[in-house]
Amino acid sequence: MQKATLRMHPILASVAAATLLTSAPAQAKLNDNFKASTSNGCGVLNFRDYDPGAPGNGKANDYYLVIHDYCRDGHGIRAWAFVKRRGTGNYVSLGSRFNGNGRAGAPVYWDPFTAIGTGSLLGADTVAIRVCLVDGKSDRTPFKCSRSGRRQLTYHTMRDG
Repeated sequence: MQKATLRMHPILASVAAATLLTSAPAQAKLNDNFKASTSNGCGVLNFRDYDPGAPGNGKANDYYLVIHDYCRDGHGIRAWAFVKRRGTGNYVSLGSRFNGNGRAGAPVYWDPFTAIGTGSLLGADTVAIRVCLVDGKSDRTPFKCSRSGRRQLTYHTMRDG
C-alpha cells in the first residue's frame, strides 16, 4: 500500500504543476488609466480602463470617461475627448459631455469611443481629454480648464488595446 502511495505522489505533483502553468495568464493587461482636472480641482475627468466594462454596460467596451463634479460652487462640468488612431496624424473629436449633477450627484459615465471605427481603442492610439467648469449645459465660455499640454489637453498613448 505504501508503494502505491509513493507512485501516486509524482503523478499528482505533475498534474498540479500542469494546472498551475495553464491557469496563469499569457500576458497581464496593462492599466491605461489617466485623468485631467480643472485648475481648481472641482472638475475631474477620469479615463478608465475598466476591463471588461463600466457598470451598467456589461462587456461592450472597457474604456470609459467618468466626469466628476467635486465642488458645491453652482458650476457644471464639461468634458471633451479626442483620439488619434495609430498610424494617423490627426486627432478626431469625439464630442463633449456635461455633468450638471453637482457635488452630491452621481458622476457621469461616458463612452465616446463607440464613435470610432472599431468601437474601441487599440495599442498606440492616443487619447486627448479636456475638462472645464461651465455655467449650464449650453454655456460656450468654459473656464478653469485643465492645463496640461498644448491647447489645454491631457494626452495618453494606449499601451494595449
